[in-house]
Amino acid sequence: MKRLKVFLSLLLACALVFACVGCGENNNDPDTPKLQTFSAGCSASGGAFNVVGTGWCTVMNSVFSGKYSITAETTGGATANTALIETGECQFGVGGASSTLEAYEGVAEWTGGQKMVKSRVIAPMYEMSLTAFALSSSGIETWSDLEGKTVGLGSKGSGVDPVLRKLLDAMGINVTVHNDAWGTTVEALKDGTIDAVITQAAGAWPSLAETEATHEVNILPMTEEQVKIVCEMTPYYVQSYIPAGTYKANADKDILSCSMWAFFMASEDVDDEVVYDLTKATWEHYDDMVTVYAGLAGGLKLENIPNMPFLFHDGAIKYYQEQGIQMAEVAPGFSPS
Repeated sequence: MKRLKVFLSLLLACALVFACVGCGENNNDPDTPKLQTFSAGCSASGGAFNVVGTGWCTVMNSVFSGKYSITAETTGGATANTALIETGECQFGVGGASSTLEAYEGVAEWTGGQKMVKSRVIAPMYEMSLTAFALSSSGIETWSDLEGKTVGLGSKGSGVDPVLRKLLDAMGINVTVHNDAWGTTVEALKDGTIDAVITQAAGAWPSLAETEATHEVNILPMTEEQVKIVCEMTPYYVQSYIPAGTYKANADKDILSCSMWAFFMASEDVDDEVVYDLTKATWEHYDDMVTVYAGLAGGLKLENIPNMPFLFHDGAIKYYQEQGIQMAEVAPGFSPS
């Protein structure tokens, strides 16, 4: 009897082992969807692109937990993100109209003479206004006052740096350019290392708003002639205003400026279904996105899609067509040849 009990115990143990093996095989079922991993280019710390891009990844990872995982990458900004999408090192990113056009043309210095044609728009972020500011104690009050000054333009190779160099040159304003991450650039302004900062932002740019907490700031208006020069020189800028109340410095007045679109991008190589899912989730979680960055409230609107003459990803187009949205005709230069 004792031997029979031992035999039955061994038999039961074997059955449990095979059952566990069977469970392991079921977990490795080839029909079970595997986690798909991606990278998204954002920007250096302190910039709005970093806040928005990192926030978008966080929201998407929460929505698609176990299905998609997107890592937010610290980069040099729009131009770096476009280049990383081209090489396949990133599959998503945040970018702008200027860097996208330059990538498609392949003539800007940062492209190295190579056309970069894989970036596609998936959703708008916001219109970015040219925003120049200086400490009030500097006596700098207009763009023209920047003549001969040291001006921070963000990281070298970022989307805004080469564009602003060209615009300043076209306006006949000669400056010494200071390149560094936005957070470091603003600290340089505070300690007097540089005289002013120019960026592109929607809503209240976080680093400028933080500066106003400890320093009095002048936000510099453009003249109508300067706006005309910018808009005639670049097809992606339009006249706009930084609305009154955006900052303490313009509590009761609009600031004349120019603006261009910033948007979420995907590589054309990313599967349409993946982009469709992420595009849909971006809109369905609008409240979460605006919580990430309040500046998205004005740009992340479906009614803006028909006014964006850019090349969209097929997966995104599918979603917009389901919403009954008429896509804009792609503007010259924004369709890679």
